[in-house]
Amino acid sequence: MYSFADIAKAARTGKINLIIPDGFPTDCLQMFKDESIDFRDTADGDGMPFNQIASLLVANKENLDKVFSEDKLKFIMSIVKKIQSDEDQDLSSDSFFLETLRSIQQKVSCVYGILKDK
Repeated sequence: MYSFADIAKAARTGKINLIIPDGFPTDCLQMFKDESIDFRDTADGDGMPFNQIASLLVANKENLDKVFSEDKLKFIMSIVKKIQSDEDQDLSSDSFFLETLRSIQQKVSCVYGILKDK
């Protein structure tokens, strides 16, 4: 969650310009940049599918070196690949979702996210 919050902060402050992959909901991206996020009203109430988040991270892999060290970025991408691999086991539907993320005031309050595994 902290890594995801760091990416959100970098996008908010202009440290990185996020590349938007095809099919990524741009209205969700605006929420991601400007506020704590509640995705529970998307994807039939499940939240944002992890595969959409992964597509955003993969599309921005080259930009993320401005946010993370090489080792940290490798670690993050290994987690993304692991979750994508688990998702690919069930081709019929997404099973991992991000429901909420709160990171706007991460220096003064808790960073948290709620993930859903159907």
